[in-house]
This record gives sequence, C-alpha cells and structure tokens, in this order.
Amino acid sequence: MTRPSPVGQASRLLWLAATGPLAFAVELGPVPQAPLHPPPSLRALAQAAPVAVSLATPNLSSRETSRLFFQTVYAASVAPAPAWTGSFETCDPGTTALDYRDLVALRINYYRAMAGVPAGIGFLDTYSAKAQAAALLMSRNANLSHFPPPDWLCYSDDGADAAARANLATGRVGPGAIDSYMEDHGAVNDNVGHRRWLLYPPTREMGTGDIPGSELYPPANATWVLDDHYGDPRPATREEYVAWPPPGYVPYRVVFPRWSFAFPQANFQTTAVTLRSNGVPVAVQIEPVLNGAGENTVVWHLAGAHTATPSPWPRPAADILYEVSLGPVLIGATPRHFSYVVTVFDPATPGTDTVLPTVQGLDQPPVGVPTSYHFNAVPVASSHEWMAGRRENLTTVEGAESGLGRLVASTSPGYEPVTTNIRDTGTRAFHLAHPLPNFDQTLTWSHPLLCSAASSLRFREYLGIATSAQIGKVEVSLDDGFSWSEVYAHPGGNGTGLVAFRTTTVSLGHFAGRVVRVRFNYHHTGAAHYPQTEPPVGWYLDNVTFLNTEEVRDVQVSSASPTTSFSHIPITAGPQVLAARGRLQDRFALEWGPALPVTAKVMSSPILTFHRPPLVTGGQVQLDFTVSGQAMPAQLRLESATTPKGPWQIEAGAVFSTLPSGTEGRALSLAPAGAARFYRLRSP
Repeated sequence: MTRPSPVGQASRLLWLAATGPLAFAVELGPVPQAPLHPPPSLRALAQAAPVAVSLATPNLSSRETSRLFFQTVYAASVAPAPAWTGSFETCDPGTTALDYRDLVALRINYYRAMAGVPAGIGFLDTYSAKAQAAALLMSRNANLSHFPPPDWLCYSDDGADAAARANLATGRVGPGAIDSYMEDHGAVNDNVGHRRWLLYPPTREMGTGDIPGSELYPPANATWVLDDHYGDPRPATREEYVAWPPPGYVPYRVVFPRWSFAFPQANFQTTAVTLRSNGVPVAVQIEPVLNGAGENTVVWHLAGAHTATPSPWPRPAADILYEVSLGPVLIGATPRHFSYVVTVFDPATPGTDTVLPTVQGLDQPPVGVPTSYHFNAVPVASSHEWMAGRRENLTTVEGAESGLGRLVASTSPGYEPVTTNIRDTGTRAFHLAHPLPNFDQTLTWSHPLLCSAASSLRFREYLGIATSAQIGKVEVSLDDGFSWSEVYAHPGGNGTGLVAFRTTTVSLGHFAGRVVRVRFNYHHTGAAHYPQTEPPVGWYLDNVTFLNTEEVRDVQVSSASPTTSFSHIPITAGPQVLAARGRLQDRFALEWGPALPVTAKVMSSPILTFHRPPLVTGGQVQLDFTVSGQAMPAQLRLESATTPKGPWQIEAGAVFSTLPSGTEGRALSLAPAGAARFYRLRSP
C-alpha cells in the first residue's frame, strides 16, 4: 500500500486527533401548534399543489403487498444530496432540485398511505420557498425554534413565517428528516406531534426546505405541515382511527419505539393500553396525553425502550405478531374499546405469499425468428415487463488505473472518487468519503450481473480513519437499484483504521439464477463522522473483480402487459438471458424473477411443435402448433397413422392457417372415424 509521506501523514493524524469527528446529533424542535383560526396569509397562499405521486392505500393484511410497497415506494424515496443552490455567507436560502423535493413528498405519502389516510400530498412552491428560509435559519444558528428572534443570523420574515407552521429538525434532511419526524424521539416529543401533523387526514399541501450543512453548520430541514385545510371535514380513512404502526404487516424499519393511536376529538385521559407479543404480555408505558397537534392521540412505548435519541427497531429473525388493545376511549360521552394486530417483519425476507415471475420457453431460440415465452403473473402488480440481455463471462479487474472504468460514482462534491494518494497496486485506487453528512457515497457496477451458486465479489480494501457511524458496505439489488440489501458491512474503528489493504471476498451465491446490481456504499448512519476527504480518511478500494459471474450487456426492457407472454427475436447467436418482473402502480419496478439462460442458435430447419391436444368439433380435427427455428414455412404437410410407428399417410384435405402471433399455426382436417389417430407435421 502506498501512503502519504511520514511527515504529511503525522501532521494529518495530529490534526484529526485534535479536532475529532464532526457530530451533528439529530434534533427535533418542539411541535408546531394548531392555529385557532387559519391566518389570512395562509388562506391567501392556498392553491392546488402539484403531486409527484399519489399513492393508493395498500392492503396491509397481505405481507407481500406491504413488503413490495416498502421495497418500491419507500426505497424509491431515498434521495441523494439536495443540490442546494444557496449560501451561508450571503444568507441565501437557495433552492433544492425539484426531483429531490419530489422524493421528500413521496416519503411523506408512503407513510400516509401505510397509515390509511389520503396519500396525495403535494408541495406548494410558496410553502417550500419559505420552508427553505426556515431551514437556513435553523442550520445557520445551530438551533431550533418555531419563533426565531429577529437577532438570529440569516433572519427573514419568510423563515419566521414557515418556522411557526413547520416540523423542524437539524442533523437530517429530506426523506431522512421525514423518518425522524415519524419516530419523534426526544423528551419534548412524547406526544409524537410531528408524526401527527404528517398523518393529519385533511392536509393536502405541504412544503419542504433542506440545507445539507457543512463542517460548521448542521444539516437542517423544515417541513411545512399547516396548510389551509386544517379543520376541514375529515376525509375517508382506511380505519376510523389512525394508528402507527398501523394494523397489519409493517416493515420493522418503519416501526419506531413510540406507538400511537389517534381518533378525532377523542378523550384519552383514562385510556389503558395492553400489548401482547406472539401471545406473551409485554409491559408498556403510556405517555402523558397532550392535544393541540393534528388529531387527539394516545402514545405508548414498550417498557424500557430508548426514546431519548434515535433508536432503530431491531431486525426480527422471524415475523412478530403484536396484539394491541386499548380503552376506554371516550368518543363524545360514549366509552369505546379498540383492538388490532400489528405484525412486524423483515421486508428483505420473502414470505410464503411471495410470487416471482418465472419465464418458461425454449432454451435454444433461433436467431432472427420470433420465439414465444410466458411467465406467471405477480398478483399485486398492475403491469409486467420482460428483459433480454447478452451474457458475457466477466473477467475484468477494476483498479482505477483508467479512472472509474465499469464503476459509476454517486458522490458528494468536494472530492474525487479516484485517488493517487493511497492505493494497493498500480498508481490509483477508488476512494469514498463523507464531506457532507447523511448522504451515501456509492460506486455501482455499470452492468447487471447474472449470479451462479459459485459467484463472489473480491476486492482489496483499506478503511482508514472513520467512526463506527461510517460503514463500508457491499449491497445487492434485485430490482435495478430501486432497493438494496446489505451483504457485507465494515464499520469504522472510531478513529483508527486498517494498517494495510486486505482482501475481502463476498459470496453472491444466495442470488444464484438472478439478475442483480451490485454496489459499494460508504454509508453514514447520522452520528459523529469525519468529514475530511484527504488521506487517510475514508474507504479505499482497489482491484475489484467478480468470480464465476456473468455480465449482462445490451439489456432491452419491454412491456408485456396486458398479457404474461412475449415474443423474443434474438439478433445474434450466443448466450443470452431472459427475465420478467411486475410493476406497482405502473411506476415502481418489482424484483426480476428467476432468470432463464438461453443460447440463441442459427437453425437449418424449422421446429414444429403441437402445443395442445387435438380438438374435434363439427366433423373436423383442429391441431394447433408453434414454429421455431425459422419463420412459418410456406408449405406444410399433415400426416396421420393409427399407431405411433406408422405407416403414415398424407391428410390431403388439410387446411393450414397462421395465427396472429406469427409463430403459431393451425391445421384443420376431417375428423377420423373409428380407431384413434396419431398426427405429425412436416415441412417438405
């Protein structure tokens, strides 16, 4: 391994030891309170906001529906850096990219759809512009207030206006901030008011402001939640109440320590909550009831749960069923009791109801001729599509010697993903760092891969100075990068790093027979991190190679809907692969099903195959057949016999027709009398 000079290395280490890692804890402001009357300024702004994606309420009684909703909608709302155009120095709030704001709205609508409330939130430009000014206020002053004083740095009337009507956070931005509001950690948030505003059923318009932060200022988010529809008649919801986690199957990653149950105008002062986990009673602690944010709500958590700081729900080894019972709840003067069941599960683990589309058909399709294939439908899919690609043995070793090569970088500005400072062999290596907190830094293999039982990824790595919140990961995607599963993780050593490059081998055998994407992800969990980009800070990679793995090139994806069949025409001879997948709401791609490896060949004569039993009707026998290897022959001959061995005689009166597919035909002949008959087709 090549390192910087001893003097330069020593000075950098002394400097890093003196400064320590940068820590911007995730902090939430107090809850914005409901106005007694919608203020005139708010009413004047009211207008229809554009909606990037309006989501239908998923059926959470189906594990697979909930699993795929998470793997697509939630995963699709993972956002890169917001492309902020503002400035701390000039107090310019700037803007963020429209695509980025759309992903924030999508994350909000995911939670609303899961909760069973209308999930068509749109962002009003005016709200977002003011929220951007509020986020700048919070970041520049490293503080949170719904009523910032005029002497705050970068103070503006727009920022103060939004601060009074927004959820506020520092330490996280974008979709991650929405997760924090849903978790609602901290002593002042025991009534989960931020969550209640996000899930308030009448809300239609919101806005978002995001400041990515720097070494001096924390990241900050302001989500405008009080629109002109506060107090409107309550729209229809899936249940008459709004619970989080909601009844049904819920992915563990969106289950948070504090659970809540909201009912409009309800009195929860005497409500008791009981909880059973897989039939075993679990002690709970009810939080003090406090109204004034969204709908009236009762909140509780498991006894001993950590609620002061962000605390991920533990990944369950198997599905866990929680039975919730609560009451009395006073609705007017009527006491009521409610019961429902929440099943917490790991969405990375398929269930017994998981259905993958499996392509079936000829494994040696002819070149230049349509060949029919079919697959089973995915029950929750609104449409289906199929892919074809050329298989190629993968022997490439990427060592950054000619740049990124077959790796595609998605990194924050401020450093280059290829470096000459630290490398294993040659003159260069790949490098990932965290100049901005919260944002994943990734290197993705540019082409899909077809795995076998013996497939593996091998690389040389050097994880330098990093905290335990900075983790080098290898991740695999089955759905072209919509969602990713971790297959390897290397957390930092809280200041210390490896003393030299080491070889790491990651098995991909679990994905045998599947078309996947693979990436390196230098992930930041949101806690303390080193933001420096110079050596030896960060994750260094060299000599990346795949073993016993094929690369899929020249991929073509086509729609198969409304059917579950397609016709494939190989252009050239050689190894290829076919696969199918469903789409949710015609937008979100599901997993590719098991791949069908095929080898296209040049055929010298057509292959004729009967694909269903003969049908006798109206004094005629109907025989349907398929043609592969060449186009439909111009001449065909139908022969019959009383035994499979013959003798065979020509059915002179047979009539042939080509069906619309072009690869299927039909023969009609007089129905036989007496003994059974056997038929065969020939091309003279």
